[in-house]
Formats: sequence, structure tokens, C-alpha cells
Amino acid sequence: MFASKTTVYTLLVLSCFFTLYLYQPFGLYFLNDDFIHIPLSEKGIYFQTHLVRPVHEFLLHLEFLLFGKNPTGYHFTALLIHLSCTFLFYKLSKLLLFRYGGFEKVQAKTGAVLVASLFLIYAFHSEAILWILGKAASLCVAFFLTSIIYFIKKNEHKYNLVISILCFQVGLFTYESIWISPLIILLITLMEIRINKDNKRKEIIALLFYWSSFVLFLGIRYFIVGRMMDSYETHYLSEFNFRELFLNYNRLIARSFLPPMDSTQLFVLYYSIIIIVVAIMAIVLMRRFKQNLLFIFLSFCFLISLMPYISLGIDTHDTESERFLYLPSVFWCLTVGYLFLKGNVNNTLKLSCFILLMLFHCYYTYSNSYDYRMASEISKSSLVDVNNYSKVNSAVCVKNISKQFNGVKIFEMGFKEGLHWIYQTDTSKLVLSNFIEIFPINKSISFFELSQKFRFVPTKDPLPEVKCTELEFVYNYKLFGESK
Repeated sequence: MFASKTTVYTLLVLSCFFTLYLYQPFGLYFLNDDFIHIPLSEKGIYFQTHLVRPVHEFLLHLEFLLFGKNPTGYHFTALLIHLSCTFLFYKLSKLLLFRYGGFEKVQAKTGAVLVASLFLIYAFHSEAILWILGKAASLCVAFFLTSIIYFIKKNEHKYNLVISILCFQVGLFTYESIWISPLIILLITLMEIRINKDNKRKEIIALLFYWSSFVLFLGIRYFIVGRMMDSYETHYLSEFNFRELFLNYNRLIARSFLPPMDSTQLFVLYYSIIIIVVAIMAIVLMRRFKQNLLFIFLSFCFLISLMPYISLGIDTHDTESERFLYLPSVFWCLTVGYLFLKGNVNNTLKLSCFILLMLFHCYYTYSNSYDYRMASEISKSSLVDVNNYSKVNSAVCVKNISKQFNGVKIFEMGFKEGLHWIYQTDTSKLVLSNFIEIFPINKSISFFELSQKFRFVPTKDPLPEVKCTELEFVYNYKLFGESK
């Protein structure tokens, strides 16, 4: 399967070029609560609001020292983190395929290159790469992958277990998705014991050390914020709303391989078809390879990796919350690649299907990147217009502020904070009213064709009882954000 190294590395090189072209970090700007958390990190505040993410907030502080208020540097850093995760994912994939998948070293390396290429351009974790604050998810995955790699290799060097636990601890103070790591380590331990029962005692001791480090973190978190978990993360769990939890979980599974759709019925239909096809493939695979540990391991890991977000869910109509899929995509991409490798189908057909899958993700990655570039233009232009208008008017009432663009958050929060941070604008007399959401009808439009190609959904915020000069954003055919 894919025995030709030329074919494999050609795909990898093309994927890298696609990545640079598709994400285009130079066309992105600050969005939403970037305007809140970056200024806090600039001041050295590392435990912001209800979050315990000081590692990412420290990175934001370093980025501010390097790039100041230039968004390009922040987005370039996000892309570098994603490329680092891709390399670590390649290393982990090669290790898992060789150690537990029954592949020879050359086969494992070939398979790892293929799944890493898919992960590199995987379309449905856009927030983790295209939104500055979203890169906390990808940064955390870098520590997660390193921790798992060194835990598997813990018997090769006496310090590997220590490195694994240290990376796990750093990841815990980066983003909450890594909370599933102890369960992944448990599964790895069970596989190791099955492979070599003589190491049972040693494996259990290593597992206990790892789990003890997680208990230590929970104690530190409770000391810092007064609780182990926040209500934001456990809303439906605390209410025992099992129906919503079930729906959220299925939405997360579906969005791992399906793009957002306007029609809920069509989305459910596609989801059902794919689940049936995957189930049939899994049954056939398990019958042919009854001792297949890796397939069982990957299946459980994927399902477990979605659990931290079961109370939050994900949108099925747009790209909001796709950062939640960054870590699960590790196991999804590896599972898909593994099914391709193990499938008893003609190699030419396999290669054709894999290329089609890559093109599918390239298309949607570009589509998501385009949305973020459009949202960035709206964000930047809106702040410029209001700042200029505020200079000649003592009190300004701003109407039609863009809340989001096709699911990409623009100013759901952070508008006043952005004005103050970027331009030092006095926002004490600035009144915000009538936020709108923008949904593109034709995604091939240019930035200056907004009024004819977009539908607007205004919120029901009442107009303020304040005497002020009105600034209304009008999305014209030729002009954007024209002052009236």
C-alpha cells in the first residue's frame, strides 16, 4: 500500500504548500476576545477570568513583546505551532503503527507520513489555527503528543517518564482538552501489559505516577480558583440534562468528519450514512484482524477525546467551536489512515480515495480561511471607522456592529476593549446597539460586494435612551463601513 516513497513524499510536500496557501496568516487580524485577553497578558496577568491557562497567556505576553499590536506575528506563531503538532503527530503515528499495528518500520513510516499529511490540512479544527486565542488548543496538543510519545518510550530511558509527566503538567496549565490524557495512558498501559505481562508491575507503577500528577493538578487548580471545574465547562452536566449531552456528543462526532450545513435534516442524513459505513468497515476489519489492538485503541481514544466538550457541544451550521476538534482530529486522522492501510482494496483505488479525501479537506480549509480573512477585514475596518468618528464627536452610538461572520466571532465581545487597546480611544461615551450576524450566500464574493450577497440577522437589542451621534455601519456594494 503506497509503497512508492516518491508518491508519499510528493503528497507531503504538496500538503505543506497547501498549508501555507490555505491558511494565509498574513491576511488575518484580531477577533472577538483577542482584544480582552491579549492586553491582560501584556500586563502579566496569567490567571484570567475563570480560566487556568497561564502557559498560553505567558506565550501571548512573549508575542506582544515580539510583535506588539501587529496581528501577523501572532497568526504566524499559530501556524508554526500547528506545523509542530503535525511533526509530533507523525512521530506518534509511526510509533503506534509499528508497536501496536503490526506494521514493519518502513510501512509504519509510510503510513505516518500519509496521516500526518491529512492532519496538516484537516479542515474542521479551524479555530485552533486561524483565531489567535484558539491556538491554546493546538499548543496544548503539542504537549499532549510529546507526553504520550515519551510515555510509550518510558522503558528506553530512565528520564522518559519524567519528561512525559512534565509535558502533561505543562499541558494541563495550557488548555482543558488534555484532561483526557490519563485515560489514554490507561489504555496504553493495558496494551503494554497485554503485549508483555512480565512488565505488569512496572507499567502499573508508571500509570500511578501519571495519575498522581493529575490529582496534584486538580488540587492546585482548586487552590487557585476555588473549584476543580468551572460552570462554563459543566453546564449540562451539573443539570443532568442527558438529552442535551447526548445530542452534543453526536454533534461533536459528526462534525469531526462533516462540514457545517444550513440544513439540519441533510446533516443528520449524511451523519447516519457515514456512521453505517464506518460501522460496517469496523466489523469487517475486526473479523479479519481479531487481535487488532490498535484499531480498538484508536476507536476508544477518539470517543474519549470528545468528552471534555460534551457539555459545550459544537455548531452544525457554521465553524464556531471547531477548536474543540483539534485533539480529537489526532485520533480521527490516524483511524482513517489506518483503515486505508488495512483495507483489502486495490492500491490504485486506495490512492484515488485518499487524494479525494485530501482535496475535500483542502477545499473546506480554504473556505474556513476565507471566512476568517473576511471577518478580519470587518474587524479592522470597523475599529478604524469608529475611532475616526469618535475623534470629532463627543458621544457616538454605533449601530449594526458585526457580531460574527458565518460563525467566525468578530465582536461578540471586545469591541470597546479593542478600540481602547489599538487606538487608546476614550470609550466612556461610546454606546453600542444593534449587533448583526452576517452569513454569506455566495462565498466567491469579494470584500466589497457585501450588500448584494449577504443576509443580515439583526439582534433584538433595544435602542439606548442616550442622546448621541449615530454611526451606522452600512454594507454597501462599493463601500464598507461608510459613516452617516
